[in-house]
Amino acid sequence: MQLSDSVVSGDTTIHTGDVHNTTVVQQPPSTLGWVNLGLVVVAIILASVGIMTDAWVVQEETVTVEIFGIETTVSGETETGLDDFSSTSCIGDECETMTDDLGDAHDNCTANIADLKKSRDELTGAGFSTVEITETISQAEAQCAIVGETATAGLTGIILISLGVVALLGAGTLLVMSQLGRSFPFSELSPLAGGVLGLAGVVIWWLLLPDSDDGKLGWSAWLAITAGALALLSGSSPTVQRLYFPSDRPPGIGVRALGEEEREKEFVIRESLTGDQSLSLILADDLLRLANVERSEGETKV
Repeated sequence: MQLSDSVVSGDTTIHTGDVHNTTVVQQPPSTLGWVNLGLVVVAIILASVGIMTDAWVVQEETVTVEIFGIETTVSGETETGLDDFSSTSCIGDECETMTDDLGDAHDNCTANIADLKKSRDELTGAGFSTVEITETISQAEAQCAIVGETATAGLTGIILISLGVVALLGAGTLLVMSQLGRSFPFSELSPLAGGVLGLAGVVIWWLLLPDSDDGKLGWSAWLAITAGALALLSGSSPTVQRLYFPSDRPPGIGVRALGEEEREKEFVIRESLTGDQSLSLILADDLLRLANVERSEGETKV
């Protein structure tokens, strides 16, 4: 009896030679897949809100002073974001808020220092000593340097976190396609890239910030950190489930070489606990074949 090069049974190709065929098998949507997709959507929203708000570093100070014999509470709050900042000062119940862009503030500060250096001779002629003028310029340059470093840190954070949001958008698309039966390799792990980029943006932003003993992380920064953590959880949960909960197999029978409508007979010799791998004997037209079947990332290899 002469064997043909391959025997085709429905959607599954079984080769008698050394060549193996890969067919894509549509998997039903899983609950974990929808949960991971929801985590990615929440992470995108939190990261976007974090970028657009200013409460990344918050400084608060409240003192009680006596004005005309009356004790009055004077408070100040400064919120620094990635690209701008706002300062609110209150005397009693009257408050005033000022908002400015970090880049513009640095440019204005640099311009003021340049004007101060140009008018140094005029200030000396007006009675200011050279030492006083030099100290004023040095203090102004130190303040400008702080604003410049803050602006640079914010720009770096915006770039990395924005790249993380873009990566999460791509990951969400892959997860949706996977739930609809169009799975791609490593689609389950795709949220990890967005999470790593987002958290890296927060960490590098914090490291580039000038030292400040009074400042503390605000709720905008915590939103970005939470977004990165949710993205990492979404990308790592399928792997964790397979490692620590191997008994949680998908609904239905394990992977098979033949479809339900095939006429040939398939006898399973061995099957993995998760049903993703099996070894079978296939009887067709007095021909007995041994088939090893593996399923991974929505693809079945026979």
